[in-house]
Amino acid sequence: MTTTISAPTGQAVTVNAAALREWLSEPTFGGQSHAVWVGVGSAYTSAIGADFIEGLTGIFDEMANNPDAAARFWTYGEGVKAVTLFAQCEGDAAVGALIHVDLTNGLRLSSLPQEPAQFADTDDVGIIAAVYALAHIAAEANRLVSLYREATAPAWPQEWTPTTAAAYVGQLPSDVRELLAEAIRDHADAAHETQVIAAIREALTRHLVERGDGADIDARTDILGVVFLPDWFDNGYFFTQRGRVIYADGSHADLEVEEADEMFTELFGCVGERAGFAYSTRTGETEQVDFAEGELLPWLKGQAECESAVIEVKENVSDDEIKSIAMGFDAGV
Repeated sequence: MTTTISAPTGQAVTVNAAALREWLSEPTFGGQSHAVWVGVGSAYTSAIGADFIEGLTGIFDEMANNPDAAARFWTYGEGVKAVTLFAQCEGDAAVGALIHVDLTNGLRLSSLPQEPAQFADTDDVGIIAAVYALAHIAAEANRLVSLYREATAPAWPQEWTPTTAAAYVGQLPSDVRELLAEAIRDHADAAHETQVIAAIREALTRHLVERGDGADIDARTDILGVVFLPDWFDNGYFFTQRGRVIYADGSHADLEVEEADEMFTELFGCVGERAGFAYSTRTGETEQVDFAEGELLPWLKGQAECESAVIEVKENVSDDEIKSIAMGFDAGV
């Protein structure tokens, strides 16, 4: 079984250099700065070798003792528990260090031995040298996690079949599977909505041509939108292919959109009795409206460049009357 990080994106650790420099300069015990307390003084450079490494380990000890303060400049990414420094010694002298990255899944990643000169240039002195050193440690930790992710990522199937797809997805962390499922649903919904819009526009173009009004939908400023309301079936309320074109003067016309009922079912499934779906030819956008909340009339008025007298008069009509305006359910509408 492949072991994976809980979150496969983002950095292992982020360091805020300005906040780190500020913290190192702040006073601690006896009025000394954090930097001086751990041995990062004015002569502190990578050229001093063992004392340089000891200064870095001292900084990490201070960070461990003051986690709230350290969080100001040293932030772990999701899936990373800690980044630490392990000094390598010859006798009593620290000649280098290993950078360790502890993951929340229990694994530890380790760098190759790092010599003092790899942490900072010998020309960098004092707090500046320490800041550069921690920036190097963060960069190395991020590189280790990146390599780990690449090495443990599930192999991309050479051929996609239901079996290979299931095997690939099965290797992913549960949170990643949930993100993929959500993305696939969103993509499918967007594709279905695009199909619905295309079908509405095709039907509306045919409707205008039959009326002798021309076929350029986008040039029409007198159409507020096309509205669909659900019909009752044995298994609930569903949108159908029957819609209605609403004009700015308050008039309306029936519109049959072929196969729209199947597209709506794919997109929405069963809906509420007071649900509505509206398409604006002016913006190209769709809107789900709710008669229970009185959303249709404000939506229609929002499509108008100016308030139509007919629509303004109908501002206080009931939900059922609005439904009649939109769909012509009542006889004689």
